[in-house]
Amino acid sequence: MRVLTDPLGGGTLTQAFLAGNVPAEWYPGLGKDTSGKAALAANAKEVATEFAGQDWLSALAPAFGKNSSSPAWQRLHSAAAGGVVITTGQQPGLFGGPVYTLSKALTALALAEELQARTGLPVAPVFWAATDDADYAESSSIVIPIQDGAVELRLEKSDDVQRPLANEPLPDTAAALNEFLRGVGSSSNSAIVELVRRAYARGGTVGGSYVELMRGVLEPLGISVLDASHPAVRIAGHQVLTNALTRADAVAGALQKRNSDITEAGFKVQVREVKGRSLVFRYSDEAKERIPTAIASDTARQVKPGELSATVLLRPIMERSILPTAAYVAGPAEVGYFAQVSAVADAIAAKQPVVVPRWSGTVIEPRVDRILTRYGLKPSDFADPHALEGRMAREGMPDTVRALISRMRDATREIGSGIQSGQGGPVISETVLSGLERDIGHRLDRFERRAAAAVKRHGTQELRDIQAARASLYPAGKPQERAVSFVALLARYGSDLQEQMLGAARTHAASLL
Repeated sequence: MRVLTDPLGGGTLTQAFLAGNVPAEWYPGLGKDTSGKAALAANAKEVATEFAGQDWLSALAPAFGKNSSSPAWQRLHSAAAGGVVITTGQQPGLFGGPVYTLSKALTALALAEELQARTGLPVAPVFWAATDDADYAESSSIVIPIQDGAVELRLEKSDDVQRPLANEPLPDTAAALNEFLRGVGSSSNSAIVELVRRAYARGGTVGGSYVELMRGVLEPLGISVLDASHPAVRIAGHQVLTNALTRADAVAGALQKRNSDITEAGFKVQVREVKGRSLVFRYSDEAKERIPTAIASDTARQVKPGELSATVLLRPIMERSILPTAAYVAGPAEVGYFAQVSAVADAIAAKQPVVVPRWSGTVIEPRVDRILTRYGLKPSDFADPHALEGRMAREGMPDTVRALISRMRDATREIGSGIQSGQGGPVISETVLSGLERDIGHRLDRFERRAAAAVKRHGTQELRDIQAARASLYPAGKPQERAVSFVALLARYGSDLQEQMLGAARTHAASLL
């Protein structure tokens, strides 16, 4: 097994950020050049000074769980004594979610290590488990590559109520859990398998199972996991949430202006405006209701601490206000919407959160590596969901069929010249002849596609190999890191995978400072 580092994906705005070609006011506090790198360390020192003497950890301790003997808690406790944190996060995913979840967490750990070495400050990585999210569909499926393909596991919801995932009852997982265990293989890492069993085999909630699993995976590495739906988090963030309500009109105006600027610069706005709605939810066990702008100020005066929660554009600001956050480690979509976050922060006179890109990579499993070597391929060859199999199928057609198609194409190209050079001069127009060539060409193309499809249906060893590699690298046309279970890969490769990914993340982190 080996790990490759890939360029971070994302849209044109994210790519412009990575290249340092965005307005400074969109992404304050960090640039790509040497001064920007120095600014990250300087920002950490400023944040540490800002939070000096604040007992932020006592207020949030219940949301971090009770494992005070874990490496994660010890590191967090050190950071609370005059240090800072590096945060990242993700909404719940089935059995832990896709590979990029682990990539984010390991990047936060690597950056915390690097920043601590550069500044001398105690720095702790924190994983923000967004269990207050209500997108069940996003959390209910995952892909497990198997020997000859991939299997998608899915948990069906029993009702239509859109609850925060912290309160969403976990459906019966028996069938999916058995399929997961079969998929990871008999030589699995027993510790990670037991973590999955313990977190998902006894009911509970979608969010609760996710937090339990993530703590089991990340806390031994020194990464704390904060349950974002815990009342302690909403209580700690109450001031920011009510400020966003009180200034809801100013926030709406600032966002409209920033969205317009982003569009005029030729980029796509990542988070679309919801007209007439603030950036704050009224939170309950059964639902999250986005508060209308028209009643935002009145609501701010009436609600009690713990009754509100943040939308995606407000969450980084709230996080920065309750944790001494030196930087947030973001995926490509998050990098894109931080251009809007900065406008919101200005509108409510809040501290600006700083964003840094996560490390991105691909895990090449041994059986996949053998296939790549055998056919002279690289992972990016699988990005097109049809091209490679189509090429292999055409190459897999019998020689007689391929020779026939080739002769017919040659003959088609000779139609015009043969008739035009005949005795008696040109009696057929060029338009008619070119139309005949196109018609025969289209029929040949269709015949070739059908012949290739027949090869696909019948199958060859080459096609089976390609399909098996695709199931690991680009299942259903999605890059591995967005679809494949990181826990399944950890179950197969254990600490070797973890160390390779962390080593690559450390190289990435060093490039940010």
